[in-house]
Amino acid sequence: MKKLLFGLLPLLLAGCVNSTHITEQETIAIDNSEAIEQFKATRDQWIGQPIEKRIQTQGTPNATNKGRLGNFYTWKTYQSTGNGYFDTFVETICEETFKTDNKGVITEWVTKECYY
Repeated sequence: MKKLLFGLLPLLLAGCVNSTHITEQETIAIDNSEAIEQFKATRDQWIGQPIEKRIQTQGTPNATNKGRLGNFYTWKTYQSTGNGYFDTFVETICEETFKTDNKGVITEWVTKECYY
């Protein structure tokens, strides 16, 4: 019985780690609703602007992908939140991708793993 318990214990704990990380992200997002709106507004201001203007402001993108209907430009930045003492410390690589039409005008944006 003890062998079975010790064999299952690591599996049970692994499940807790993954669900905890998701809960931390949700908590950060809920606590920062004003920051989320600011984050979105900052990106929305690029819609209709030439991609060259964004490149001048943000620097060369980490990746560029060409499509038939336009191009995709991705910037990656390291982010962390929390201090590890009173808040949970979380690290991530934020990816911001801006899509342009064939004329180089930004039409939309999307982010992945970004804290606000």
